[in-house]
Amino acid sequence: MTNGFPGIFQAFGDRHGSAVMTPDGAVRARLYSPHVKANP
Repeated sequence: MTNGFPGIFQAFGDRHGSAVMTPDGAVRARLYSPHVKANP
């Protein structure tokens, strides 16, 4: 487990994600594995 997000992974499991909607309505998202590898 990484030093960056240990609490998030302990609370929510083996994946964590985030998303944002741009002004044109597109959604940009990414998932993080416990090794903090981003998957856009």
